[in-house]
Amino acid sequence: MVVIDGHRIAEIGTHNELMEKQGIYYGLVTAQLQMQKLKDELEAEAE
Repeated sequence: MVVIDGHRIAEIGTHNELMEKQGIYYGLVTAQLQMQKLKDELEAEAE
């Protein structure tokens, strides 16, 4: 996978490699997982 930041290649690697680097890709994946967790919690409260 290739992560582009602006007009440059910022990171290259597999999912696992990029997660280990804890860079841009890691931040995106982590944010997405946190948003999904929050959504699931709000849906559970609404029931």
